Amino acid sequence: MKRQLNALWRVYYAEGKYQDAVKCYEKLRMVSCELERSDIWYIANICVVIGEYNKSIDYYKEILNIDRTVSDKQSEIRDLFSLGDIYIKLGESKKAFEYYNDAFAVTKQTYPFILRNEPLLLEIENILKRGDAEKALEKCTALILKMTSNTFPEWIKSYSKTYRDEYPIAALAEEIEEYENGLINVTPNTKTFMGLADLCARKGELEKAIVQYNKAFECDPNNIVALLSMMEVMVWHKQYGEAINIYSNLGSKVESLEHKIVATWIVCTALALDGKLYEDYLVPLLDANVKQINTTYSNTDILLHFARLHEDKYPMDRLINALEIHDLFASYFFKSMDYPFNEVYSTYMKRGQIYLELGNFNMAMKDFIIAKQAIFQKHFI
Repeated sequence: MKRQLNALWRVYYAEGKYQDAVKCYEKLRMVSCELERSDIWYIANICVVIGEYNKSIDYYKEILNIDRTVSDKQSEIRDLFSLGDIYIKLGESKKAFEYYNDAFAVTKQTYPFILRNEPLLLEIENILKRGDAEKALEKCTALILKMTSNTFPEWIKSYSKTYRDEYPIAALAEEIEEYENGLINVTPNTKTFMGLADLCARKGELEKAIVQYNKAFECDPNNIVALLSMMEVMVWHKQYGEAINIYSNLGSKVESLEHKIVATWIVCTALALDGKLYEDYLVPLLDANVKQINTTYSNTDILLHFARLHEDKYPMDRLINALEIHDLFASYFFKSMDYPFNEVYSTYMKRGQIYLELGNFNMAMKDFIIAKQAIFQKHFI
């Protein structure tokens, strides 16, 4: 019977019948104590997918105890972060903070490093202890801005050069001309308008791109990618209000999870670049399972627009704010900049703690997720 149950839950898992897999595995646990650690991990993850968060917590804690017993530090760090992620899903930011902090403590023991900004963090902690959370937030945000501003300009300049080497302006102009000539001889359709719009956006002709995306959407009102692309290019063209208004009027057409994530990212980016609060819109991006790879978007084209804004002397604090949102969406920013993971982690964890003190749970979770990604990108990716 044990052998049958052990084989059956794996079959259910392979077929995507996750609830059946969990039920079968639970029956297996009743008749066998000889269970693989990796199997418990799989079941814990399955429970997350089907929304059985309390069960997943029990399984992750079981794995955590096993990993601590065998002194598997890397797995222990993963377990602690996984528990933090579940508590974020449950909206229990303080509990998530505790597990993320424990993960960082184990990381420091396992991968020793020097924390150059520790004196400043201690100063911020003392301000927080005195009860002045607003001042602590201001100091911590300034520290993040200083930390990222030291690296961002050269990184984005280098990125922009690489992009232009790959997509020369002259070649893009030639392709655009071919598209425009082709439109004279054929009946325009949503595909041709989208192709032309993408090229215009890539070349930096944003007004022209907006017009073509709009034509593509008019040809096919069910082309949600055209709608979202038009909104996004409006944001890069600094038409923040217009982009948000489009979503307010047509947002009901955005039905798939992937498209809702993209729409959320666009709206939050518009507000951040416009210097406005965006935390009320953040929730879809705070899911640990959010991945840009599940959408039609690419870092290549998105980061080009950040480079253009930087060339236009856009305020650095707004750019960094927008890049943080992008990092939730793409997990790319700090990884590609190769910034010291320990300083990114400790500083964002501290600001997340301050946001918790102020009752701003969405912004706290945003910072915790960015902090976690810093360690994962250094040691697990």
